Amino acid sequence: LSNFAIDGLKDKIELDFQNNFIEAIEIKDIYLNENLVSAYRNENNQVVFTNKLPAKYRLFDSIKKDIIEKKEYTYNNLGELTIYFKDSSYYKQVIQFSEQEKEFLEKNNSFKICVAPNWAPFEKIEDGKYIGIASDILDVMAKQLSIEIKLVHTNSWAESLEKIEDKRCDILPLAFPLEARKEFLNFTTPYIRSNIVVATKVNVPFFDNISQVKNRSFAVLKGHYLFEMLKQRYPNVDIIKVNTVEEGLIKVETEEVFGFIDNSVVINHIIQKNFIGSVAVSGKLNGEMNLSLATRKDLPILNSIFEKALTIVSTETKEEILNKWVKTTYQIKTDYTLVWQLALVSLFIILITLYWNR
Repeated sequence: LSNFAIDGLKDKIELDFQNNFIEAIEIKDIYLNENLVSAYRNENNQVVFTNKLPAKYRLFDSIKKDIIEKKEYTYNNLGELTIYFKDSSYYKQVIQFSEQEKEFLEKNNSFKICVAPNWAPFEKIEDGKYIGIASDILDVMAKQLSIEIKLVHTNSWAESLEKIEDKRCDILPLAFPLEARKEFLNFTTPYIRSNIVVATKVNVPFFDNISQVKNRSFAVLKGHYLFEMLKQRYPNVDIIKVNTVEEGLIKVETEEVFGFIDNSVVINHIIQKNFIGSVAVSGKLNGEMNLSLATRKDLPILNSIFEKALTIVSTETKEEILNKWVKTTYQIKTDYTLVWQLALVSLFIILITLYWNR
């Protein structure tokens, strides 16, 4: 092949490496019995082209395909494509399961999940499919464990909580470990963390404590742990429940409530999608929203399995998934109260100076 054609193959190979399960690719000319192009992923996740692949890739699982040139009446076999990858058995060798855990996975390879159906970009049900940050992370773990995940459709987070309490599903991919929930759920170590913020109309000065705006009303998601937490901290604050983030932000936009409270990732995602110019993040509350994977209380072994599976999801993989779903553009609010105070003080000093210099 010409150098031009080989350069074209390299461009195609670099695109193929966007699939994270591909570790190496080799294209061989069957007539000359030599490699045309070989490439592998190095420890820095960079694609390296080479004349010969390192020997370790021969131990990997592989798929071989013929490269066919189709003409009007004939087919010519131009070469052979080999893709090397690490399948789920590779990860099973890394995770040190107990004999009891191995036996459990051999007997149970399908689990039902309930989710927050409208909490993008963390998780969402769209066109009957489970999508979002938690979905992608769960998919990585499911491949590692060689298990099937089945979605149980629900219309709200509150309904999902009811169904897992009634044992109609086995797993909540994302949940806050409230003490009350520990009566029917086990929780892994938190694997997603986000700030708790307040969305208001755009003309509201910045605040970092609800006590600064305690005479106002707020909205939170129905079934969300924030409702109980905020009622305990601020018993006299008016807090209502809404079914979706969009409903909460609409109530802010129409001034039915002063603010909607949730995590920064979800609120910024929905604002950028539907509410730019009318709603913005104006407040930040103390603490973080630390989210875990939850499993049924009567299946403690399932919790220990996912606790181990989470350790295999690398920081790089989490960052890649997060960058896929989260835009990095944020509306930055200025505390205009402080600006005006400084401006008035400056004006006062200028007037006094002018007066004494008369």
